[in-house]
Amino acid sequence: TAAEGRARSLRSAALSVPLDANAAADAFVNEQGEALGLREPLKALSAVRTDIDSAGKTHIRYEQRLNGVPVYGAEVVVHVGSGGEAESISGQAAGWVSVDTTPRLTEAQAVSIAKNHWLSRLGGAVSAAVGDVSLYVLAPGLLDNTRDTSSYLVWKIQLKNVDALVDFLYFVDASS
Repeated sequence: TAAEGRARSLRSAALSVPLDANAAADAFVNEQGEALGLREPLKALSAVRTDIDSAGKTHIRYEQRLNGVPVYGAEVVVHVGSGGEAESISGQAAGWVSVDTTPRLTEAQAVSIAKNHWLSRLGGAVSAAVGDVSLYVLAPGLLDNTRDTSSYLVWKIQLKNVDALVDFLYFVDASS
């Protein structure tokens, strides 16, 4: 339901006062925050990218963050018409996330755990190169569209081997 942050797409009538695309998008995010499950949408969402398509429409992508840490998979895009009116919003947010965002496990410790798992599955014959390593809040219910309201602070670690065409993504609990 919308109160749980499950709305995937919403439409709105044009704003009565024309605004620039960013201001229109912010106003629309603020207006639709409850439907996304967010009490303070402009505090939880940060604009991260703006694209303008060939029709002159602007698409502003927001990423949800908790105390500066991105929530994995929680993004919304506001679609603004060429006249500056917010037309719709799509995506999803996790209004229920609540977790201490200070990691107890260091990045190096998390990478070591991921590499040990890699070696136990693939053996020493396939070496692991570390790709992207980032701290995230993981909300499983958001990813699998269930009522699971748990949330975890995790290190997202990409390990890969180009020669063997192997690429794994690990989520290591950063609170342990």
